[in-house]
Formats: sequence, structure tokens, C-alpha cells
Amino acid sequence: MDIVEKKSRLAVLMHLPNKKTIFALAGDEERGSELLVLLVDYDFLYIVAYKLSKAMGVETIKLSSGGCMPVLGLGTWLSTDEGELTAALRTALDSGYRLIDTAFVYQNEAVIGNVLQEYFKSGKLKREDIFITSKLPLTAHAPEDVEKCLNMQLKALQIDYLDLYLVHCPLPFQKENDSFAPAFVNDMQVPIKIDHVDTWHAMEKMYDAGKCKVECHLYWPQTELYELCKKLNISFTAYGPLGSPGRKAFNPNMKWPEGNPLSDPEVKELAAKHNKTPAQILLRHLIQRGMAVIPKSVKPERVKENMAVFDFTLSQDEMNKLNSVKTRMRLFLFDFAIGHPFYPFEEVDQSKLKMVSLKS
Repeated sequence: MDIVEKKSRLAVLMHLPNKKTIFALAGDEERGSELLVLLVDYDFLYIVAYKLSKAMGVETIKLSSGGCMPVLGLGTWLSTDEGELTAALRTALDSGYRLIDTAFVYQNEAVIGNVLQEYFKSGKLKREDIFITSKLPLTAHAPEDVEKCLNMQLKALQIDYLDLYLVHCPLPFQKENDSFAPAFVNDMQVPIKIDHVDTWHAMEKMYDAGKCKVECHLYWPQTELYELCKKLNISFTAYGPLGSPGRKAFNPNMKWPEGNPLSDPEVKELAAKHNKTPAQILLRHLIQRGMAVIPKSVKPERVKENMAVFDFTLSQDEMNKLNSVKTRMRLFLFDFAIGHPFYPFEEVDQSKLKMVSLKS
């Protein structure tokens, strides 16, 4: 791929339609990187920085750095009950999960940190056995805030590095104070403009990688985006891989499109055929496509169920059937950011939606 232009150590690889741009960080032999890619404003590709640790016990995806990331992890969005989350984490770690996905805004990093320390101190696990992902909040995109926020998160998690650090959304909002709570005017969050590249530079001072994480499930397969990522050697993580059936609990005032991949007839038919659950079919489908998945659950039985996806495979005909499901819909509209200058979903008619307040 030809480099179109260079900006410092950032090279513009191509300009996509609708003013979307792909940047790449030039190779650096000293740091062992070949081509680290940042996609700006392309459907919610996330800027990332990370330090790799060796994850054991589950299938892995080869990263552009040469390291590996587990293909299945425990998602912790909406997991705010300390007792429930603690039990879920213990079940997950005991069942072989080696990837834990959290975020600043999930407000559960401290609980996760306590459980991790329990396992580290007991000798059941070492830090390098676990792949830990967290995310920079929307209120910490200013370059001077990135390291401050990361340090707060590391302190809560009781670790000295993250394996993967993502920009949670490429939608910066004004902070209220140094705790990175959002500022509100007339009870509404305040969109601001901070160049994605400036945020990237601040993160690059810590760690480097090529990685993206997007909504991806049976009804929103991200085929074109996934093929682009494969071409650019970017690993791909699917959030909401089961269609996030509990998503409405986040904010009932937001618009949540009706769609439930778990109830899809093709999925149920394959579940019966393989003596598996619909959730296991959906996870296996994405894993066989080459993606990592982070299903969320605080129920120990579901946590165990989601891990039991490595003892069967779907045939090519079965994969084709799932790939050809006609229902297509995005289940996360992010209508808290309607009208934001960086709102990325061009297929969403913003005129039919209004910004929803995140003020609790």
C-alpha cells in the first residue's frame, strides 16, 4: 500500500470516502513495530496502546506485534454489583478465561483489581497470565489528561500496566473536574473537538499497537470493515457478540433498536443440531470468522457456558448460513452523542433522534 503523505511519524495511507482517513504509525525497528495503524472516524475503530503479556489456556489471535490475545474474554459492562461481579470473575478465571475487559466508565475497575490480587497473591495466576483491557473515557481525550487518567485506572486495578488500552469512543466530551466526571450544561453533556491524532500521540508515549474493537454480531457482521482490518493486519474484537440482550438497562431513555440474535431461527436450529445453546453458536461463529469476543455475564452458569465453545466447529455450510442471515441492524446508536461533530454512523438519520442525557 502506498503512503499518500506523512505527518511527523504518522503516515496517511489512504483517504476513504466521506472524509475518513487511515493513518499508520511508521515502523520502528528499535521498538519492534512494522506498521501500527490508526483508523480515524471509520465506524468506531478505536485508537489503542498496549503492552503484550502472554495469555494462556484459550485459543488466541496473533497480533501485529507478534504476540497473542485470547479470542474469548469476560465483558464487564453494566456489572456494577460488587458481589455479583466478584463471583463472575472467580468463575471466569477458574474456568480458564484469560482476558478481562473493563473500562473507566464501567465503575468496576477496583472490584476487578481486588479479585486479580486475590489470584496473584494466592499463586493461582501470575500477572503475565492475564490479558487486561481497559479504556480511556470520553472526558480524557485531551493529551495532558491521558496519562493522568491511565494512572487512576492502574491504581484501581492494582496493576502496573494494561495489556490493551483503548479509546472508548472517538467522541470527546468536556470534563467537570480532575476525576473526569462529565460536565453538564442544562443537564446535557458537552461535546468538544479534540483531534484524534493528538490523543493518539499522547497514548503512543506509553504503548503501541494495531487493534480495533467494534459492535459486531449476527445482525451487524461488519464484513467490509473486518476485511479492511485483515488487509491491514489489525486484530478485531467484537463487543455485544450476543446482541447485548441487557443493553437497555444502561439508559432506558435511549433508543435501542429491537433485535435479538439469540432468537434467530438459524441460530436456534444450529444450537439444537450441535446440542449447544444459541449463545455458544453465536460466539463460535464469530471466533471462526477470526475475531475475539467479549460476552458479558455476571451469572456463573453463563460464564461457564460461554467458555464451552472450543469443543465443536461449524461447517462451512453452517457458517455460510449464518453469514447470509438477512436481518441487518446496528443495536447501539450512541444517541448520547447525536449532533456531536465526530458522530460516526452515517447510516443513522440523526434528524430522527435527539441527544439523550447521561446525567444520572
